[in-house]
Amino acid sequence: MNKYVSFLYHNHLNDVIELCLKRLKEGNHFISFSIFPIFTESKELLKNEVEYFLNALMKNQGIDEIRMLISEMQLGNRSFKPDLTDIQSILYNRKFILLDFLNNYTKDAEELIRLVKDIEKSFHDQEMYAVASMEEFRKKALDKFKLLFDNTESLAHLAHCELDYIKGTIKCSKEFYEIFGIAHQTKLSFDLLKHMTIYENGFDPFSETLTQKFTDGKPNFHEFKVRRNDQEIRTIYSEDFPLEDNEGKIIGLRRVVQDVTQLRNLESEIGKEESLLKRIFENLPILIGIYDVDENRLVYANYATRELFEFASEYIYESKFTTVIENILTHEDKGKLHNSILEYPDTNEDSYPALEYKVILPNNRNIWFYFKAIVFKRENEHVKEVLISAVDITSLKETEEKLKLNEEKLILAQKIAKVGSYDWNIEKGTSIISEDLVEIYGLPSGTKSFHYPEFIKIVRSDFQPKMNENMNQIINGTMDFLEDEIVIVMPNKSEKDVLSKSHIYRNSLGHPYRVIGTIMDITSIKENERKIEKKNKELQQAYVNLESIQNKLEENNIELERRVANRTQELKNINERYEVFIKQSSIGLCRFEFKDITFIDTTLSIQEQVELISKHIHIAEVNDCLVNILGVENQQKLIGHRLREFVEISDQHLNLKIQKAIQSDYKIREIEALGKHTKEKPVYLHMKIEGVVENGKLIRAWGIITDISARKYSEIALRESEHRYKTLSEAIPGFTWTALPDGKNDYINKRWFDYTGASYEKSRDWKWLEFIHPDEVEITLTRWKNCLESGDIYENEYRIRRFDGIYRWYQVRAIPIKNNNDKITKWIGIQTDIDDKKRSEEKLKQQNEDLDNFIYMVSHDLKAPVSNIEGLVSVMHGLLDEKNINKEGITDILKMIESSIGKFRNNLFELIEIAKSQKTSTENSEDIYLANILKEVKAMLEEPIKKYNAIIKEDFSEIPTIKFAKKNLQSILHNLISNAIKYHSPNRIPEIFINTRLEENYIVLSVKDNGLGLEKEQADKIFSEFKRLHKDVEGSGVGLYLVKRIITNSGGKIEVESENGKGSVFKVYFKSNNQKA
Repeated sequence: MNKYVSFLYHNHLNDVIELCLKRLKEGNHFISFSIFPIFTESKELLKNEVEYFLNALMKNQGIDEIRMLISEMQLGNRSFKPDLTDIQSILYNRKFILLDFLNNYTKDAEELIRLVKDIEKSFHDQEMYAVASMEEFRKKALDKFKLLFDNTESLAHLAHCELDYIKGTIKCSKEFYEIFGIAHQTKLSFDLLKHMTIYENGFDPFSETLTQKFTDGKPNFHEFKVRRNDQEIRTIYSEDFPLEDNEGKIIGLRRVVQDVTQLRNLESEIGKEESLLKRIFENLPILIGIYDVDENRLVYANYATRELFEFASEYIYESKFTTVIENILTHEDKGKLHNSILEYPDTNEDSYPALEYKVILPNNRNIWFYFKAIVFKRENEHVKEVLISAVDITSLKETEEKLKLNEEKLILAQKIAKVGSYDWNIEKGTSIISEDLVEIYGLPSGTKSFHYPEFIKIVRSDFQPKMNENMNQIINGTMDFLEDEIVIVMPNKSEKDVLSKSHIYRNSLGHPYRVIGTIMDITSIKENERKIEKKNKELQQAYVNLESIQNKLEENNIELERRVANRTQELKNINERYEVFIKQSSIGLCRFEFKDITFIDTTLSIQEQVELISKHIHIAEVNDCLVNILGVENQQKLIGHRLREFVEISDQHLNLKIQKAIQSDYKIREIEALGKHTKEKPVYLHMKIEGVVENGKLIRAWGIITDISARKYSEIALRESEHRYKTLSEAIPGFTWTALPDGKNDYINKRWFDYTGASYEKSRDWKWLEFIHPDEVEITLTRWKNCLESGDIYENEYRIRRFDGIYRWYQVRAIPIKNNNDKITKWIGIQTDIDDKKRSEEKLKQQNEDLDNFIYMVSHDLKAPVSNIEGLVSVMHGLLDEKNINKEGITDILKMIESSIGKFRNNLFELIEIAKSQKTSTENSEDIYLANILKEVKAMLEEPIKKYNAIIKEDFSEIPTIKFAKKNLQSILHNLISNAIKYHSPNRIPEIFINTRLEENYIVLSVKDNGLGLEKEQADKIFSEFKRLHKDVEGSGVGLYLVKRIITNSGGKIEVESENGKGSVFKVYFKSNNQKA
């Protein structure tokens, strides 16, 4: 194997690295212990690891590498500790790499078998070492905790005390005070100890009732916890004995206590380690069991064991182990393993000899196992438990059986051919020879070894220089193969002609380490050659020409034999590859042969060939994939039949295809047809057929048949979709179009051309910009390019020139179509005529402005008269003396006049606010913190808030800021909150909750109250101007109208949800464009 590894290192190092990198990417298949488990794609790092791995194999240091890994884990030098599964995975991947390149090294079957055996053995040894080492590593870890556990006895603190419940006294040793962490006291109280006790499950360790628990004077045992003054919690173990007075009456307890805190902590740690060890065992791919020697049963079997033998847990753990063995082992292995088990109890060793045995599975399948047992637990030098591990070596055993059979065949062949063999290990200085070689050399029977100094003595002297030269080539040269014919002298002085063939194995430095060779007795052949040579010399003169011809024929015969051998091997290899390809191919494959005739003469007329092919061609071979494609039960349903029996194709069409194939080197390039399939949907088939022509004869044909139903149905669906889309796009009252990812349009519907009067050539790509109004070209181009780069939805409004030169307003919207990789493949857009809408909006805007200007002017013109009236009333107060002011109700009349003037002033103020709302709707927006603006509004409404004890809560966590005109936002909040307070329920304190959230394209400001509420049919009327629904509450009905006008002018909306008697929720929707959350 070393030479093969050296061959990989010097010839295929980069190929090995590439394969390692590929397997690493596909499934985290690692080959290195040093970079595990960090994923890396660095070729340089992988190269170092591959070189290290191959060098270790060449130096037979595979086990040393695992030994070093275990050693580092024991020393704690590794932050990550791989488990056995990780190590086995790495070893498997290394073995996979070596097996993958075997065909690059040799084609010799015997050599391949030998290498496979060596590789399997090498990695099996490494895996067995890893299993044993990891078991030992875990065992040492457990021993470490056991040692700590054993030493805790020396750390135990013992103390005693007497609890006299009659006298209420406690007498303690000084160790008692140390354990409980309290200072020495003249009189220790029960209350102090009870105060320190941590009560669990209602147990009181200092209760007087414990004196009633004694039975026959036996001590009672307890365990409890106390919290010392330093807050440290200790676990106390106690033994209680009765404390009796002179009359034998139990008056208290005599208690011995021990601090077992460390012991319990260690037990907890050991429990964790045992749990970890069992989890490791449970996930190992090998069989693991723990055998109790005294009870003769398994106390544990991991998942792999239970799964393989289909054991129920109770069966394994309750049955005698020997009974389990009787049920699963073969007859010849029962005694062997049984005798081994008998040696378990009294062995002084830590492990037992490894065994190989065969078991019978529940499905009657036999499996070979490599069985290893080590001592898991001892008690007083007696083995208590044994850890058993077993590895499946069935494949190795089967390989050995095959190799043994091949060796027997080889020995038999050597005997028949009179061929002996030898194996010379240069490094070890050993040489092994076969029995046939002993017989050829005339050596004493039973000779096993024969070295070169002994061999050179039996070589005839004239051949010895040649043999010495060969030896020099082996030791100092570079040749890997030697072949010579020599003469050896037998003990009886007779001579033999032998043919020597030697294969030299060299390490990575080119030094030989092994020679394997064969010696064939060719004496009879050489004697015949010499006789022939002598006869030829006698007849040489007479048969010169004949000899020349004969020599030429011999050369041709040798060359022919060589070619036949090579061709036979090639055909064998081709046949193997063909069978694998046929079985594993994912496309339908078919071989056609002729029935009743062996070939068709290609010199015949085309019509004659068509008739013969159509009549005699039939299916001779198919793969499973074609069976599935054509929907038949098995291959036999196809073989011997004509293809047309399974395909919807007319004879005329098929004959036409055959005729064209004859004219095109007997190749049918493409046939698409429906299969006669039993499935609900028709199956579309694509066929390619190619004839095989040799020496002017068409002898067979090969066909490739694939199921293209998915593609066909996709094409049909696509055509239908395209038809529906184009039909729909032509019916839409607007311009529909599609564009490529770069923005160039590749489709425009007919309405565009009717409107613009332009042709497609003048509208394609970017030429459509020529029809856009000059004032909007630049902004249109900028927005379109920004969307092309960002992939955002494109929205815009611009004017498009009609064929008569008139421009009309259009609204455009386009969305991107993306593939599975989120890449834009196409844009789909529509342009809608909004010219009439635009003009109506402009007209409405002008009318609103005129109306607002009128209201603004009237309200301002009325402010002066109102102020004058207020002044005159004030003068009247001053002119009337106290006597006259109370005469005939003048005071009440003045109050009514002042009240009317106040109402008139409020109405006038609200009219001004309505006018302002229109004028300020175009004010510059700014980013406003909602918490700050709410604080300002609450300050403005301080008086009614205090008057009605109103509670206002807010939550702006989702949307803390909003971009809006500050005065307008203040007005909205002021009106909604003041209304919530004004229309509160007299039966409860007003509660108002304000929050914000994001909903689709809006930021929603919600104001919820628990006031009077509204009937459902009244909800839509409250936003009307001067509309009041609660007549008993003062108000003008302008506030909500004002709020709606402000939010509507800014492109938003307002909604209300209300329930009479429970309250209302007002939702104000702000356009989220350019908002910040």
